[in-house]
Amino acid sequence: MKNTTDGLGNLGHSEKAVSPAAVLPGKRRSLLSKVAEFFVFLFERVMPDPFVFAVILTILTAILAYTLVKTSTLGAIAQAWYNGIITNLIGEQREIDLPGFAAGHDVERFRDKTQQFLRTHQNDPVIHKLRWNEPLSKANLDALEKISTASDPSTLHSN
Repeated sequence: MKNTTDGLGNLGHSEKAVSPAAVLPGKRRSLLSKVAEFFVFLFERVMPDPFVFAVILTILTAILAYTLVKTSTLGAIAQAWYNGIITNLIGEQREIDLPGFAAGHDVERFRDKTQQFLRTHQNDPVIHKLRWNEPLSKANLDALEKISTASDPSTLHSN
């Protein structure tokens, strides 16, 4: 096996796979060992990525549909494939209105309100732990939930 170094000076090995027979030249390999080595080589070096299988199967299915179904056209096949993905996997989009929440993002306003909240509660032990990146216990999380729900939620999210 050829040893190589990367640009950072780390010692690595070449891409060539090493068989058990090369490591232990005096040992005889069984038939099972040879078969296992073949399949390891096959799956590590030859087998393509699962995405390649998905693309190949999609193309194969389109070709079979075009050739076996006499009334099909390429446009109809593509439209059916698109409709199947959109309606069955993704679903329809719809907008949901949440009362008390503004549409869009106002980052500056959010930052100001968050800083105001932190200044208001700066003497609470849980806020102190958050500011100094200290671990929180279950009791701390409960206290944080109590502080945040005690605040007026409409002031945090409304225009």
